[in-house]
Amino acid sequence: MGNEINTIQSIELENFKGYRIPVKGVAEKLDFTIAGQPADLILVTGKNGVGKTSLLEAMDWVLNQPSVGAGGFITTGQSNGSVSINGEKFELQGKTKPDHKKLSTIASFFYQDNIVELACNEIIQLLEPENKPGEEIKRSLKALKAKLDDWQRQLHTLKYRKNYEEERKALAKRINELVAKLPHDLPLRQELVDSKLTLKNGNLQNKWDSQIRNLSSSIGSFSNLVEPIGSQLSDQLSHIGHSLLEYRGRQVGFSEKGNQPPAFTKEFLSTIQSLPADWPIKKWSTHTALVPYDLENTLYIGSGTDIYVETTEELEKQRVKLTSEYHRLNKLLEQLQGDGRSLLTWIDGFTENVSDWLEAWDNHPEISNVTELKDGIQVQVERLSTLANSRAVELRRKIEKVTEEGQTVTTRLNQIKRFQGVLRDINAYSNQLSHLVNGPNSTVKDLTDYVNDYLKTIKNPVAEEASAVDETDIFHQLGRVFTDWSSLEIQKAEDEDNATDLDSLEQAEKMITDALAISKQESGARSQLLSVIEVIPQAELEQLLRNMNSLLAGFHFPNDFLPIRLENHGTSNTPKWGFKTSSDVKFEDLSTGQKSQLAICWTINLNLAMAEQLGHRVMGFDDFTTSLDMNQLIPAAVLLRKLAYADASDSWKRQIIVTSHHEDLTNRLLDFLLPPQGMLMKVIQFEDWLPETGPQFNCLNVDMGKVNEEGLQDAVKRVVQDT
Repeated sequence: MGNEINTIQSIELENFKGYRIPVKGVAEKLDFTIAGQPADLILVTGKNGVGKTSLLEAMDWVLNQPSVGAGGFITTGQSNGSVSINGEKFELQGKTKPDHKKLSTIASFFYQDNIVELACNEIIQLLEPENKPGEEIKRSLKALKAKLDDWQRQLHTLKYRKNYEEERKALAKRINELVAKLPHDLPLRQELVDSKLTLKNGNLQNKWDSQIRNLSSSIGSFSNLVEPIGSQLSDQLSHIGHSLLEYRGRQVGFSEKGNQPPAFTKEFLSTIQSLPADWPIKKWSTHTALVPYDLENTLYIGSGTDIYVETTEELEKQRVKLTSEYHRLNKLLEQLQGDGRSLLTWIDGFTENVSDWLEAWDNHPEISNVTELKDGIQVQVERLSTLANSRAVELRRKIEKVTEEGQTVTTRLNQIKRFQGVLRDINAYSNQLSHLVNGPNSTVKDLTDYVNDYLKTIKNPVAEEASAVDETDIFHQLGRVFTDWSSLEIQKAEDEDNATDLDSLEQAEKMITDALAISKQESGARSQLLSVIEVIPQAELEQLLRNMNSLLAGFHFPNDFLPIRLENHGTSNTPKWGFKTSSDVKFEDLSTGQKSQLAICWTINLNLAMAEQLGHRVMGFDDFTTSLDMNQLIPAAVLLRKLAYADASDSWKRQIIVTSHHEDLTNRLLDFLLPPQGMLMKVIQFEDWLPETGPQFNCLNVDMGKVNEEGLQDAVKRVVQDT
């Protein structure tokens, strides 16, 4: 509960309620030990108003609610105060007081004021499924999720220039809007739909990056461009963008009026705009001396054959070979470092579990041989791990090299494929371009300007397929969105490369992401944790009631009253839980003694059930004899003895502190609580209370060595005769 106090050896109170600091300035210590060992049972006696209850309140505060300042206990007129237990000092602060109706107090200290309710509502809210204890947990998880979201945003600003996740969502949303405008019979539209770049609840679908790669692989067939080698997301997005920008659309045919389709289209303009503007355009002839490099930076017009075919075939062979090598190397790397059955995953599993496996030979004659074998294997496994990590570094370098070579080959191949497409159109309409072909020093820019002016002057034919121009515009808009997305991913990668202490940032980011996933899952309707919580408490509650009824039976509680049950006397929204007998007698209708018996049993029962949560073994019973007669006192004392004088290893073992002011009953209680051999009992006798100093008391040890058999028999007779 915030400290490591198990039992109490000593306690000092300074300016705690009536416990003033004496004139000499040193508080008197109450010693709870005998021969250096904590007493098993402490009986605190004295008349009312001398500080017995205050003593228990101080213990309750330190043991159960130390986080509460408890400044409300400071002696009137004083500015500070403290409680010291076992030499550890706890300062009184603020103006609050601990709540005696808290569950930890109910389970540790029996106060007469608590008999009326026994904090039933709080207990049931924690244990009773009908009262939805999980709702508070859900609220806490939702609050945690909001905090984690904020931390995630703060981390993001340390790592990135912009909110890339929101930018991605905006681009995906724009793609969805444009795809929705395309005619449903277009094959390319279906490819875009199948890529599943859809938003769900405002977020990108899971594995959206894999869908991008699938689209990159398939879209080349619509533009004649080849897919890049490697797994860089920015390259895949760029390939999709350029393929869409160079998509040629559906062929525009003749109209019903016989109008010829235009010689050049927007698709053709888009393709030539992708070429360097300063590249020359030259007329081909059989006397042209070709240098291989010229084929890749000059447009030769007028050839009757495809002069680029040999170059494209050679580049395609290189690309296929590099692609195959790229996949082979990645497969090898996956076998070393991937998830599932990879070598390094197996090594990690072996290292983590090898000690557990050895438990099968605990106390076995072969344990030394098995341990020796294990140590030998572990040395080899560590060596294998070093070699595997070294090989993984080597493979990654090779993959980077193959990727770089593949990008160069792919870029060259796609450039020539663009030449082939442009030249087919130019050769088909060589008459319209004769002034460019025959003119000196013509360039791609001259061609672009001519086609652009041409498209401005012609009137598009109104035909059944006239919508082709519109769909082409949509494809070009889509192409620009994908190229913008490619640029976004490049910026993100640059931010990650430039980020300082990237490993720490990524580790923190992963922890927050994992925590967010858990809090989101467990605060929702399908929480696995809360579904279990709603089952477990019911079983605990039933066990608590069974235990309490067993204790009450030892009190000779009326048989027709047992078993006691818990019942909600309020509503589902405003519950008011209370005890009720099997004969339907409510708790408030029980006699004072019966209420006290039930309260004592409930306190003991809760303490046993919550031992681990409480973290200490102290139980206090205030004014224990006030509402008990002699018939009830004996079974109550039996319970106290069972707790105090149990063996140290017994789960029932508690240090019991009892206060009592009824002199006659206290004497009888003392007689019946005398310790057995080997157990320790102490009596603290409060004699008076003085305004200037506070309580006056004597600490007495109960020495069973001085109680002869006859004296012990006399003590028992007094109890028996009075009953």
